[in-house]
Amino acid sequence: MIAEWAAQYVGIPFVELGRERSPGVDCWGLVRLVYLEQYEIELPSYSYENCDNRTANARIFSAEKESKWRPVLAMTGSVVLFNVASRLCHAGVVVGDGKFIHAEVGTGVIMERLQSAQWRNRIEGFYEHDD
Repeated sequence: MIAEWAAQYVGIPFVELGRERSPGVDCWGLVRLVYLEQYEIELPSYSYENCDNRTANARIFSAEKESKWRPVLAMTGSVVLFNVASRLCHAGVVVGDGKFIHAEVGTGVIMERLQSAQWRNRIEGFYEHDD
């Protein structure tokens, strides 16, 4: 079953360094927005980084992953991290039924299948915040 709250994020525009619904979010901005609105957990903004800067995002996700996140099985609300071009540089949120939401350049926030040809081999892992 897909989380009731998932649909309210689909369609939010992609905005590099975006951290709010308006004007929009990037991939980390979406994770941050979902965690704030659905779980009342305020994650660091990292507004000085963006999802197109692969080296910077590798640092962000590695630091966050080591200090605040624990690995889990894919479940609604867990953060899924992806390797793209051999770097940990993209994130989304699992919404259930084998799907996740993420912010994509030129498209905005969309819902896709974790096992799609585009994503299944790029999954680095699933994480839950240790609040």
